[in-house]
Amino acid sequence: MENGLSQAAAVVEDGRPPVSCVICQGTTIKTQEVEEAFGLNRDIIMVPVKTRVCAECGERYYDKRTLRLLEEVEEKVRRKAITQLEVVGKVMRVPREHVR
Repeated sequence: MENGLSQAAAVVEDGRPPVSCVICQGTTIKTQEVEEAFGLNRDIIMVPVKTRVCAECGERYYDKRTLRLLEEVEEKVRRKAITQLEVVGKVMRVPREHVR
């Protein structure tokens, strides 16, 4: 992905997650739905995918298929092949004069 993964993630080469987490050595790694994100101009685009996640520290383990899917979705959004994006929130900023 152009901007990289939104949090540290290990790529699983053989399609299977490690027996223990490479970050915290935790042994509870489960499949769950997460939202991966990439930047587009001043916007953040979130993509829901299922992947393996360490229950103890949150480290994500992506297989090659999921990485390809994320790259394809990002490319489609950038070239406007996917145009229906759901608005899920706002980004707000405190004016500079209030931060001194």
